[in-house]
Amino acid sequence: MSIEDGTNPARRAVEELLHVAQHGRDLCPPGNDPQEWASGVLYDLARVAELLDGAVEQVSGRRNDTVADSAHALATVISAHRNLAVGPPPQ
Repeated sequence: MSIEDGTNPARRAVEELLHVAQHGRDLCPPGNDPQEWASGVLYDLARVAELLDGAVEQVSGRRNDTVADSAHALATVISAHRNLAVGPPPQ
């Protein structure tokens, strides 16, 4: 895999996140409740933040406690923001 041939999975993730950042709630499918949709997307973004630690460790071959702490903190903040802004994800 290389960045040049488009097979870098992290590059694809960045492109998808850029799409979400550019279009936000406009990506909510017609007929879906925008609040529920936003709650689900924010839940997934918190999961992405939490997974960054493991991805960095696996790619670099080294554990970094600062990365782990920061990834966990970001996931926590996103989850708190979701709860305040749109409510918890539907059960």
